[in-house]
Amino acid sequence: MIFMNILFLTFKKYEGLDLARALGHYGHRVVVHGITLAKDCPIIKIGRIVKLILQEHGKHDVVIAENMLYDGLAGLILSKLDNIPLVLYIKGYFPTDYLDSPYHKILRGPGSYLTEQVITKSDCIIYVSQWLKDKYDEYFRKRRSSATGNKLWRIIHHAPRAFFLKNEKKETKKGDNNIVLCYAGNLNFRGKARGILLLFNAFRKLLNLSRSNIILYVVGDGKYRPLLERKIKQLKLDGRVLFTGKVDQTSLKTYYQSSEIFVYPSYDDACPTVVMEAQACGIPAIVTNSSGAAEIVEDEVTGLICRPTARDLANSLLRLLENPSKGEMGANAKKHMRYSLCWDVSARLFNEVLDVLIA
Repeated sequence: MIFMNILFLTFKKYEGLDLARALGHYGHRVVVHGITLAKDCPIIKIGRIVKLILQEHGKHDVVIAENMLYDGLAGLILSKLDNIPLVLYIKGYFPTDYLDSPYHKILRGPGSYLTEQVITKSDCIIYVSQWLKDKYDEYFRKRRSSATGNKLWRIIHHAPRAFFLKNEKKETKKGDNNIVLCYAGNLNFRGKARGILLLFNAFRKLLNLSRSNIILYVVGDGKYRPLLERKIKQLKLDGRVLFTGKVDQTSLKTYYQSSEIFVYPSYDDACPTVVMEAQACGIPAIVTNSSGAAEIVEDEVTGLICRPTARDLANSLLRLLENPSKGEMGANAKKHMRYSLCWDVSARLFNEVLDVLIA
């Protein structure tokens, strides 16, 4: 085993610190930075890149960078200056896919070019799901690019925070006998909003199939919330679907624990953290086979996987609600997160990749 000094450029600092601690068990020293942690203009982020390069030049044996444009570009420059490997830890689509403001749209073309160059010149790519790798391969195949080519790659899922794995008594909502379903996520992205619209239509069908007093909590906030609230009124689901807005981690855990089922029918998530968090709290999850979420739920063991249609989702919800073994599924989900999809497993797989690169 080779002990290394690792620079980890991350989009979510808490995930970077979790992985850094796990890699520390192998004797590695990991420094965590996050250029894109704050929502600043591109010029400020470029200034951060320059400052980072001046601070970290010559100090590391390998750079791990997430696929965000600025982190990846900083990692590429350092890898070339210091002649060290660059590992890309890809968790989502190209960062330019999410640039909506007018001045950002001007940068979309150059940003896509630079991101493609970072991917092309990296030494290894880590994808958080096979679904995401397939998306990138398809993207470059259409562009007739060999960016991913025969490059060294691995699939390594990320993991939930240890906070959600702590053994605590399951919370219950006071003052009612409702059966609680839960969805959590950022309402800023169109693909996720489409998934929630699918959920609302399925929930309407579920209420027609069941006489139970069922409510659905939508935990999170974003620009598509007004659209979703209008849809609730159209479907006459007022009082049955409740928006909580943005909540802190402690409140989020309470919503998970007070739910019978976590449901997440997103169309375009690579490896949704919220699904792992809910399962870590001992809640069975229902996801669709249209995203990477299907890779972190074991069908009929830790939850259910269905097709992305309102009818199939409604039937899956009803089937799991009426399943007397859903409590066992929740227990299986917690074990799955604790022993199979945890940062210790991720760090072991990362360490194997690093040994190959350095050797």
